[in-house]
Amino acid sequence: MHTEREEWAAVMIYLDSSALVKLIAPEAESAALSDWVRARWDHSRVTSDLSRVDVLRGFRETGPAAEDLAAIVLDKIESVAVSPDVVATAADLPVGVSTTGAVHLATARAFGTELLAYVSYDAALLEEAARGGLSTASPGLEQATPKSG
Repeated sequence: MHTEREEWAAVMIYLDSSALVKLIAPEAESAALSDWVRARWDHSRVTSDLSRVDVLRGFRETGPAAEDLAAIVLDKIESVAVSPDVVATAADLPVGVSTTGAVHLATARAFGTELLAYVSYDAALLEEAARGGLSTASPGLEQATPKSG
């Protein structure tokens, strides 16, 4: 019998909502992000269940075709439930990090050494992730940081 954690590959990429949006709608960094993810095809891609709410609601204003495309992309990424431990960790993060961002970051931190990179385009989240020892990536931007340790 496998625990939920054992089902994940040893190395994974966490994509927050800001990164997922760039995989769905063309933005300046979209091509670089797509190339970066494709180059790591053998790594699991994960996000929080919160992403489904955040991303789908964001694309709803654009129209049904965009919302459908967002749902297709989200269905291809493993989704992690928001656990009580994640809620507790998120609540302790600095006020400068948004509530949604805090849940993303707390979820990513829960994977510890299994995480290859935390992918985001939110400056406050990237700063807090790096401060917490996570390797970050923002393909198409220059602020990515290597994992310390």
